[in-house]
Amino acid sequence: MYSDVARWAQKTMGLTISRFEDYFFLNGQRIPTLYSYSQQVLPTPADWPPEAYPAGYMFVDRLGDWTPPPALEEFLAAGPPPVYVGFSSMVGMDPKELTRRVLGALERAGARAVLATGWGGLQADEWPESVFAVESVPHDWLFPRMAAIVHHGGGGSTAMGLRLGQPAVICPFVGDQPFWGELLAERGFGPKPIL
Repeated sequence: MYSDVARWAQKTMGLTISRFEDYFFLNGQRIPTLYSYSQQVLPTPADWPPEAYPAGYMFVDRLGDWTPPPALEEFLAAGPPPVYVGFSSMVGMDPKELTRRVLGALERAGARAVLATGWGGLQADEWPESVFAVESVPHDWLFPRMAAIVHHGGGGSTAMGLRLGQPAVICPFVGDQPFWGELLAERGFGPKPIL
């Protein structure tokens, strides 16, 4: 794929093409790298070069006027603040089994929940009355209405939960998610991650 695009750019735009092999250098100079997290959560490591800079969390404000479905507003008004449960595109190998475990945990806790089915496909033949399932809802609208946030530890969910001061339970799946879960627990923003 790279070579096809490179040949096209060379032929149509007359660009000189070189392989990009060192992700920290370009033409012998260090590339500035911005990291989207807050130094209040994790100070800059002492061994980082000056070109590596934690720029703070970055947020995209909602565009336009979003209106929640009336059924969601009714669910929220019908009882104490629920727990948000959502894993974005992360569900592991068996979405039905993960859904079963989530519903079981909610039942044992006696908690109401807004469950974001998301890209990952959390699914049930029938949802309990204590659960409102929705494909997606803007976090900046929903999170302030929740008692706690249960999520995968991705950058966006973590940042929004911190921004709004919500306690978080992180259930990491891959990559840096376990690190952020451990760090947030260490800082007192929630319990240890559920691995």
